[in-house]
Amino acid sequence: KVNAFNDKGHISSSMTSVNVTAFATTSAPEMVTNLRPIEFRNNSVLISWEYVNNTNFYELKYRESASDLQYITATCGRSILKGPFWVLELTPGTDYSVVILARNQYGTSSLPSSGLTIRATESSPQQSADAFAIIQGSSVVLNCAHPEAFACIIYIENQLTEEFEYLAEMECPGTFTFNKLPNGELISTSNYTTLRMRVLAKNNYGTQSNSSGIELVKSLISEYTPPSNVPPPCTLR
Repeated sequence: KVNAFNDKGHISSSMTSVNVTAFATTSAPEMVTNLRPIEFRNNSVLISWEYVNNTNFYELKYRESASDLQYITATCGRSILKGPFWVLELTPGTDYSVVILARNQYGTSSLPSSGLTIRATESSPQQSADAFAIIQGSSVVLNCAHPEAFACIIYIENQLTEEFEYLAEMECPGTFTFNKLPNGELISTSNYTTLRMRVLAKNNYGTQSNSSGIELVKSLISEYTPPSNVPPPCTLR
């Protein structure tokens, strides 16, 4: 409550009540890190980042790298606190500069993240990867080639969930040898009866082709024992 005084020091006969709301202060969120593209399409790019504590939402800002136009701002709510988030309606073949800020429930902002340059590609590789696999001892040897790709991505089906899980990315054209499933289990000792794989070609923009399906019969894979009649290696003297 407040009393009023005049210039002679006389106090008013009544007091006025004033409601004051105290706002809690809080520090700004930390800067967002590891801003990165994870998928490209012909007019959009899927972006992800690391989760930041004390964050209520993110502001993702982007503009053409060669322009001085204001950034376009996209608000990413609580449902996607670490991505991924699609940046849509991009012009294929054009470079874009992207930054992201974290904001807490009071609107306090972090510093902008390190900048990221992205480009929506013109198109995906037009054909599936030319891939095939052979069994060699207790391992699988995968060969992959594609005229437009520099890498191939390997997925293996989890027979419990029937979902394909990421295994590795290999050079294309190239050969990749592996003896473990995505969960680290040895193929030779797993309960899998078959190995179902998908191989996708990826071009310079990160755009992926349709998958090539491969299926191997697991019973052909066994613990490998070198033949006993192989002589020991020669030693140079």
